Amino acid sequence: MTKIQKDTLEEYLKKFYGYGNLGSDFWFIGKEEAGGESQKDIEARLNAWKASNKSEVADLYEFHDRIFSYKSPETSNAVLSRFFDHTSRKFKLQRTWAGLIKLQLASNGAYDGKNCSIIKKYQSEWLGRFNSPNCLLELFPISSPSSKKFEISEWSDIEYLKDRKSYKQALTEIRINKIRKLIQEHYPKVVIFYSTDKEYLDYWHQIAGISFSEDSKIHLHKKHAVYLKKRENTVYVVIPHPTAFGISNKFWIEVGQELKKLKE
Repeated sequence: MTKIQKDTLEEYLKKFYGYGNLGSDFWFIGKEEAGGESQKDIEARLNAWKASNKSEVADLYEFHDRIFSYKSPETSNAVLSRFFDHTSRKFKLQRTWAGLIKLQLASNGAYDGKNCSIIKKYQSEWLGRFNSPNCLLELFPISSPSSKKFEISEWSDIEYLKDRKSYKQALTEIRINKIRKLIQEHYPKVVIFYSTDKEYLDYWHQIAGISFSEDSKIHLHKKHAVYLKKRENTVYVVIPHPTAFGISNKFWIEVGQELKKLKE
């Protein structure tokens, strides 16, 4: 089987960071994007990135339009309408995106836990777009179905992609430094990191330059811990992944209220 083109893949690993508007006030930073269930999916993402002029960030809708058109031209419109047309009867909220949207809107007093239509419209039109009031970045660039899988080792000849440990060792410092630099260049008012895993708390510490420890931790809605800390003019928040068990609409409202206090 033909392997993924090495040069383009290496560029992508070091230069692509996510979606949206770097000039916006609200940034989300996650572990890695979902997907990557096949070699064709990875190749579709590389093609979409090349079509996006190999930019640091892309438009979420346009990028996925290119992915689905490459993977399955005959079904691309149906798939796109499922996530980007809130008027469609088949529209579906993407769980991770929906949680992030609820938090941003709750921090502005625009979400009360009931108005689902505003979440659908926001996902369709305002999340991760070039003109949106947010951007979505990922610490690690390879899309993966789960943290336990790393099939790209079978599809690439790049030595450090032989396993997830080598991959992280090769790219962590590069990508942390770049994300830190982007924050310093654009001064977002809010940066939301979504993972409270111990390993990732350290990564977030390196990016933000602050320690997320007991003095910045609050407990909201049963067992979930949230960290909030303001440095200069940016509020840094660490939340569990939006798909974590037990997170409800009440959780997003409570975190949004705490965030609003620090923003003011």
